Amino acid sequence: MEISRQFAMEMVKELGVVINQNINFIDRNGIIIASTDVNRIDSFHMGAKRIIDEGLPYLVIDSDDEYTGSKKGVNLPIIVDQQIQGIIGITGERSVVVKYGEIIKRFTEMYIRDNMMRKQQQQDEKIRSRFIENWLMNDSAPHDPYFSEGAKEVGLNPDAQYRIILVSFSQTSKQSMVDRQSSLDQATQFLRTSLCNAPGNHTLRIGSVLVFLIEYRVESELKPRLQRIARMINQAYSIDVHIGFENNPSTSMNLSEAYRRVQKALMASQATHVTTVSEYDELYLELLINDMNASTSREFVEKVFGKMSQEEREVAVQWLSVLYLNDGSIQRTANQLFIHKNTLQYKLRRIKEVTGMDPRSARYIPIFTLAIAFSKR
Repeated sequence: MEISRQFAMEMVKELGVVINQNINFIDRNGIIIASTDVNRIDSFHMGAKRIIDEGLPYLVIDSDDEYTGSKKGVNLPIIVDQQIQGIIGITGERSVVVKYGEIIKRFTEMYIRDNMMRKQQQQDEKIRSRFIENWLMNDSAPHDPYFSEGAKEVGLNPDAQYRIILVSFSQTSKQSMVDRQSSLDQATQFLRTSLCNAPGNHTLRIGSVLVFLIEYRVESELKPRLQRIARMINQAYSIDVHIGFENNPSTSMNLSEAYRRVQKALMASQATHVTTVSEYDELYLELLINDMNASTSREFVEKVFGKMSQEEREVAVQWLSVLYLNDGSIQRTANQLFIHKNTLQYKLRRIKEVTGMDPRSARYIPIFTLAIAFSKR
């Protein structure tokens, strides 16, 4: 493994703080690639090169003039997986630095070994993610004669049944870019911890969408669990969570078909612009909406909301979305929108006056539902 300069610099800084001495990391060519004494970076260290060439267990230098580019101190080889990864050097008087030598050597080897393991895990995760993405996108993938063998190699069970969950985020609060990214990272980690907490469950990202492949086990309904998770993220991070899923499990042979269905469920959730969990089996009008062309969609929206100003239209779409999500309950809708129920009732009357259609009437609810969905495409 080639030790990067950035990683080596992280190590020497941390070690330098621990023992309050200058620390150098020298590569296998004898070049100092990281040091707490920045003036020594990129210089040749002859003492370290001697350790590498002669296989010495350590080298104590008593004078700055003893080896070219070297200063007095102790230098030790860093060996991981029976290979020299480089040399760690501690600058200072023999009586001071020798006592630190073995401790620093062991710490550095452990640090490098952990980093190698993390990199291997990341590489394994990339390979697994590419395998799953091809599986989801390609109907013919499971028919490949090497599919089962490949699935097992990346830690998947080709004979298991899986459920697919798709998640996307949209932020509701006005945060700085740094705070927004921090919130998204924390929400993503929370989701992964919540949904991939059992063997056989996997996650990957396709574009801006988080994909969860959940190995099927006999359990209670998935939707209440997903709704709980979505609410917790929304409350903790001010993020709207959009989730699409299918409760019925799929085999490896039809997983790509299930993925396309769950994509439609996610689109239905995204169309609400509020935290929503959409199950494919509950979609009806939404399936038509996804296939409607843009020109017809715009025409329909204008026919319903055309007499409203842009601001009125945006408020109407948001409030009616929440109203229908709450099955027409005025109180629950007002609570979710943080407004008084009288304010909501006034707005509903105003919508009726402007459009000529009562948004609470069974006759017009499908019309408003379509107009809301089309306006959010």
